[in-house]
Amino acid sequence: MKKEAKTYLKNAIQANGFAIDVINMMIGISVIVMAIIALSSEESDLYLFPVIFILGAIMTCLNAVKMMKHNKLFGIFFMIFTVVLVCACIFSFLVLF
Repeated sequence: MKKEAKTYLKNAIQANGFAIDVINMMIGISVIVMAIIALSSEESDLYLFPVIFILGAIMTCLNAVKMMKHNKLFGIFFMIFTVVLVCACIFSFLVLF
């Protein structure tokens, strides 16, 4: 049983989308933490919103790259949403400064 588990884990790590999934998970956790801080605190932490938007854009872009391999239409939708998030980042940055 241990050998089968090691083989499964080794194959999962070597899969193409595994690194993208791990990066997405780390970015997602950081976005959640920053959103909680930004929404629960005073006006001093409003600078976190452009960072949250740009991290969301990075996550969406990584998903677009991953989806382009399987379904080009969904990859294009992800890229369009990435552009929307970058625009939201620029807009929130301009509003703050």
